[in-house]
Order: sequence, then C-alpha cells, then structure tokens
Amino acid sequence: MKFISFLLKLTGFITILCVFLGFLAFFSAGYWLQAEDTLGEGEVADAIVVLGGGYSRPLYAADLYLQGRAPVVYVGRVIPPKDARILKEVDVDLPPQEEIYRRILVRKGVPKDAVRLYGNRLISTAQEAKALKEIFKGEPKTIIIVTSPFHVRRAKLIFEDILPECTILAVKTPYEPFPKKWWATQRSALNVVSETSKFLFYLAGGRFTTFDAAPDRDPDFGHNATTPGVKEQEQGAM
Repeated sequence: MKFISFLLKLTGFITILCVFLGFLAFFSAGYWLQAEDTLGEGEVADAIVVLGGGYSRPLYAADLYLQGRAPVVYVGRVIPPKDARILKEVDVDLPPQEEIYRRILVRKGVPKDAVRLYGNRLISTAQEAKALKEIFKGEPKTIIIVTSPFHVRRAKLIFEDILPECTILAVKTPYEPFPKKWWATQRSALNVVSETSKFLFYLAGGRFTTFDAAPDRDPDFGHNATTPGVKEQEQGAM
C-alpha cells in the first residue's frame, strides 16, 4: 500500500511538473522564436534577402541597404495567394508580391539595379533557400535575411541547413511590432502557434512542396517572366 501511495504521489508530482513546464514553454515560445542576430557596427554582407510574407519586410531591407549593409537585395518570386485568381476574373489587377516588394524598395531609395529577383512560384522558406543555393553555386557568402519576428529562428535554421557554406545573419523587421503579451492578441497568438508547429514539422524532416491555394486555371498568373526595371538574378550571382 505504501508503494502504491508513493507511485500515486510521484505520478501526481510528475503531472504537475509537466503541466508547469508546458505552460512555461508555451509563454516563452514567442520570445524564443524571434531570437535574431546582432549586426556589428560597420558589418557588411554580400547580400540582403527579403523573405516572402508581409510588406514590413522590404521596408527594413531598404533601411539595411541604405546603411550600406550589402550591395544587393534579393526578392523571391512567391506563389500568388488563393484569391488572386478571383480578382483576375473580375478584372482587378493585383501585382505579384515581388513587384510590390520592388516598389517598396525603390520608393525607399534602393536603386532599381540593386534589386535582384530569383526563383519562381516559391511556397516555403526552404524553397527560397534552395533557389538561392542554385544562384550562389556553393560560394561562401554572408547573407542577411530579413523576415518577421516570429519567423526569425526557423528561417535561420533552414538557411543554415541548406546553405552551410554561407554565414547567415537573420534579423527581424522592426516595422512589424510583436507585443510582449503575444498570447493576448489574436494575430500574434496564431502566428506563434503556427510557427511553432512549422518549426517542429521541419525538425521532424517535413518539407512543404505543394500549395493548395495555387491558381488552377492560369499557373503563371501573378508571376511575370520579368519585371520591368529589375535586374534578373538568374544572369549571375552578384
């Protein structure tokens, strides 16, 4: 009886400990995910890469370029959103994300010939990294990747895995605020939960290779072969 009582108490203690650690991990996840690299004073990279996503990312990439952090800014051609086809059907023109990124960069002062497009219909961070690997062709580069706060840690992990010969500096855009009490706002909470799931999925060996929101009628919609005024990176790496 004493042994059974001991086991019950031990089980209860372990359960409480697991619940406590679970809560601790949950509330710490938001801060853990956004651990970024610190750029040293005067530190210069070979390239700045703006990852596909929110429009706050190219804003900060432009700031870094104007600070002299790198001579070129890479922008990936990502797959268009699922409702892009709907807009096309009612004759509403939605520029592809890379074109919007380009406009933001140029408006902020980045020269047009310093913006390099790469890839085609990219659907994930891993695909962005693989597309850049083909461009750099194994050359050791120092790359600054700009992304959202919640995406920093996973983006750095993926780029270091796919581009081990390169030095990866991952930074978060300050134009996308991340509240301290991230669990109290719907958008931040969803981002953290989603990003944590994607992080674990990647560690388990999972990779996204298809996108269920791809347009089914016009596979090239939203991704022009060229964008006027932009130097195509496929012509060579820097």
